[in-house]
Amino acid sequence: MKNSCLLLIKQGWLGLPLFFLGLVTLAFSQFETEVDVKNLTADQLADSISAEISKAEKALDRFEGSSITPSRKEFSKLQKKINSGSLGQSEQAILIAQLDELKNRFNEREKLMMSSIDQTSERLSGTKDIFNDLKENFSGRME
Repeated sequence: MKNSCLLLIKQGWLGLPLFFLGLVTLAFSQFETEVDVKNLTADQLADSISAEISKAEKALDRFEGSSITPSRKEFSKLQKKINSGSLGQSEQAILIAQLDELKNRFNEREKLMMSSIDQTSERLSGTKDIFNDLKENFSGRME
């Protein structure tokens, strides 16, 4: 068995204070630190929540408004270049097969992205409905 340089016997009187220093440091690091929390009024809290909801809606609108059709046109342009190029039949077949695989992966990712956008939109509308319901049920008495 090898002797470690951290053995208490090998360190002598220097090892004991280092051990206790490490133990005390570990104990003090476990104390809970108090987090600074802003004390907002109920109206300020409601305003900040509605601002966050509107930011999320704007971000979602950017995704829903974006178009993927220019990317689809690039696939057809690339396929025309492959067919009109000076490549051999086997090289063209390999490139076209790779392009088809790329199209399939692109379509799968597009479907996943669209389903993710739909799910996020549903969650956002649910959150908005819950928040509006809470605002209406408190009848202006947010405290």
